[in-house]
Amino acid sequence: SEAGVSTSENDRLKDATQSRKSKRGNLIKKVGDVAAIKTKSGKTIASWTLTKIDAAPQCVADSGVAEKQPENGHFVVLSFDVKTADASVDTEGSLPLPLGSPAVWRYYLKDGTLWNGNPDGDYSGSCIDSNERLPGNIGAGTRASGKVVFDLPSTDGVLVFDQSLSGGWEYSLSGETD
Repeated sequence: SEAGVSTSENDRLKDATQSRKSKRGNLIKKVGDVAAIKTKSGKTIASWTLTKIDAAPQCVADSGVAEKQPENGHFVVLSFDVKTADASVDTEGSLPLPLGSPAVWRYYLKDGTLWNGNPDGDYSGSCIDSNERLPGNIGAGTRASGKVVFDLPSTDGVLVFDQSLSGGWEYSLSGETD
C-alpha cells in the first residue's frame, strides 16, 4: 500500500494498487489504463487514459507549413483523454498537468539506456494539426483530449512521464514490459 506516503514525496503513485512498477520505479501503463494523481486522502487531482499509440503516424502539417521529417528518426504519437479536478482539490500544487509537453517526458531505449536527446525534436507544426494536440499544460477543472507528438530514435523503447522525478508512469511503445 502507498498509504502514508506524502504527496510531496511520491503521492503520484496512489494508483499503484492497479499497476505494477517497473525496475525504474514507475507505474507501468498501457493503452486503456487510467493513471492518476491523488491527494493524501485519495481524492483525484488529475486522471488520464492513454487511448492510442501510433508508432508510424501519417503526418499532416498545418496548412501552409511544409511537412518536416523527424530529426531523431521516428515520430510517435500518443493520444490521451484527461480530466482534472477543481482547484480546491489540488491542495498540493500538482496542477497544471504538463502531460502534453513532450519535453518533460523521458525516453528509454529498449536496452534500458536513458536517451539523452530531446523527445520533442523540432516537431512543431510538422506531424499533426495544432488543433489535434493535447495542451502542454492542463489546469484545474478541465477536460481535454488530444495527441502528443514525440521525435524519437526508435519505436521499441519506453516513454516516461514524471513531473516530480520521484516516480511516474511509463508506456512501452512495443507493448513489452520489464
